[in-house]
Amino acid sequence: MKLQWKLFVILLLFSVVPLILVNRISRKSTYRLGETLSSDISTTMEGMVGEELQKTAEGYGAVTYYAKKGIELGVVNLAQEAKWRLAEPNPESGRIYFAKDFDDPKNSPPDLTTIPKYTKRLGNGLELASPVSFGYPVFYVPPGVNREAVKSEAERLSGLLPVFKQFMSFWGNDFYRAYVSLESGLHVAYPGHGGYPKNYDPRNRPWYRDAPADGSVGWTNAIIDIATGKVLFTASIRITDDTGRFIGVASVDIPIEAVLREDMMYGQWSDQLRSFLVALETDPETGQPGLLILAEKGMFKAQKNEPLRWLNSSDQDGIRALITKLQNRKSGRANMPLDGVDSLWAYTSIEKAFGFVVVVPRSVVQAMPQQAGQKVLDLTQRQSLIVGIATFLLLLAIVVMAYAGSKAVTRPMAMLVRAWNRVARGDFTIRLRHRFNDERDLVIKAFNEMTPQLEQYVRMTRTLELAKEVQQNLLPRTTPVTPGFEIVGSSAYCEQTGGDYYDVFALGREDTSRFAVVVGDVSGHGVPSALLMATARALIRLRSSQPGEAAVIIEDVNRQLSLDAENTGQFMTLFYGVFDSLPKKVCWVRAGHDPAIVYDPGLDEFTELKGPGIALGLDENYTFQESCQELATGQVILIGTDGIWEMHNQAGEMFGKDRLRSVIRANAQLSASEIMAAITTELKAFRGKVDSEDDVTMVLVKVV
Repeated sequence: MKLQWKLFVILLLFSVVPLILVNRISRKSTYRLGETLSSDISTTMEGMVGEELQKTAEGYGAVTYYAKKGIELGVVNLAQEAKWRLAEPNPESGRIYFAKDFDDPKNSPPDLTTIPKYTKRLGNGLELASPVSFGYPVFYVPPGVNREAVKSEAERLSGLLPVFKQFMSFWGNDFYRAYVSLESGLHVAYPGHGGYPKNYDPRNRPWYRDAPADGSVGWTNAIIDIATGKVLFTASIRITDDTGRFIGVASVDIPIEAVLREDMMYGQWSDQLRSFLVALETDPETGQPGLLILAEKGMFKAQKNEPLRWLNSSDQDGIRALITKLQNRKSGRANMPLDGVDSLWAYTSIEKAFGFVVVVPRSVVQAMPQQAGQKVLDLTQRQSLIVGIATFLLLLAIVVMAYAGSKAVTRPMAMLVRAWNRVARGDFTIRLRHRFNDERDLVIKAFNEMTPQLEQYVRMTRTLELAKEVQQNLLPRTTPVTPGFEIVGSSAYCEQTGGDYYDVFALGREDTSRFAVVVGDVSGHGVPSALLMATARALIRLRSSQPGEAAVIIEDVNRQLSLDAENTGQFMTLFYGVFDSLPKKVCWVRAGHDPAIVYDPGLDEFTELKGPGIALGLDENYTFQESCQELATGQVILIGTDGIWEMHNQAGEMFGKDRLRSVIRANAQLSASEIMAAITTELKAFRGKVDSEDDVTMVLVKVV
């Protein structure tokens, strides 16, 4: 063999062996990189999912707390109304329908109808639509009680119909039934219905027996309605006369689906997610604290009378730690089995001895990071193949360039490992700027595209759309028709949810000559402000339904709102005005809000409805003052938030109150809705392409 060929063989051997070793090391490093990335992604995303589940639990706890307080306030109002009705010397009684009338088509109320929400469970387990009346309550007298003996009480309690209807209109689908039961045996329920079981006596039901003796509102555990088979929670309060004598119980039924709102559960895991409302009770078998399941997802219809179950896990240390956290009113998350399935738990305390727990199998949680990790692994494997081919081609050209090429391939892999380690530590700002103009750019592109997607996932606020829908539903869909006034209102939020609020509602059940206009502005934006706004709306609506001057009403609302907003730093400015058509006048209370603007076209003069007052939520003992003013035909009253006159355009100018007054003056001869449209058009034209920095809310009243 010629020396030329020997040298070629020797050079080839010395070149191939190291190159093969380098290639093998590179391939192993690539596979290890893919496995490391997959593991890091799985760990990071599982933490993100756990945090999101915990936020879901905490958000549910907050909504449940405020809803519970609102229901309790309504039950107290129902009990007080019943007490007043029973004390009336000369009650005005309408048509009274007893339970037997509902079961007799000839004597039943004229509006008796069937809707899917109200059903009756038959003995064979099937359900039958049960007719109900929304125009008349039902009166029931248990066996052994003389109907004539309780007739006077029935006539007085028939006046509760407006209160029952108020419950239905305010709570909507979250309300199932309200009723008052007296020691005499008389029972009145709304909506009216028949189908009471034989020998039924409301005085023997848990909600009646266990109503707290201290006068507070008590809640039953989940119970099965004896007439319909539905699983319900019941809020009850004792009714006493002026001497303190116990005379009965006022109660409201809330369906379990209103407690466990599946529409609040994140859709990614809704099919396999399990949610529980639990009470911290002592387990009679072990004598240790346990989690008694009051309600759980899917428990909307009772199939049989089963006892309440305990929420438990084979990881007893984990359960004890969870119970301790709930006892200390804290939130958290944990990994432990449920029914033999390794799961991720998130929990939060609602109030006192109650908590909310959501559980999702870890296999569901890990599916997304496994898919992401597999994508990275596939890309690295593909890159490894490309490296091998490139190395082989370079070997044919020159051994030195092949060796240098292998080093160049491993360098970006190490760079990727360092970058992913930073992502695993929570740094999502990193981006790879290197360019190789070959297949390695695919890995860099995949990294740069995946990092912001992970960051976006962490910041996903799935509750905003629900909060927006709930908040929009709280704004009045229509305004009351009142002789002598035209009323129109609008609210536009700069974010998905806002802190502005307005409301218009009649103050009398039958009399439409008086109505209230409320405009408020909660500090800040987003979900916290929306929650405080919803609380304020409920407090104002409920308190306004009771007697009292405007200043007293606002003082009561401020007192309760100060307790709810304590230590949160939040507050709410408010303008509360009561308009009366006989005679035409307005009485108002300012709670730190901008004065209402009044324009009199006859005098071509602008005035303001001023008055002292601080924002709600700052001082629970503050005494507010009421002011009154006569109104004249043609006058225009605008009550708005500072988002109107503090709006900026592209040049940085503020809209200002002078422009607002000019628009009102120029359109004062038009209807209230046309004036409002003119203001909205002018604001939109002034702002141009600049995004609104604050919520814009206004109510316009024109005297006609």
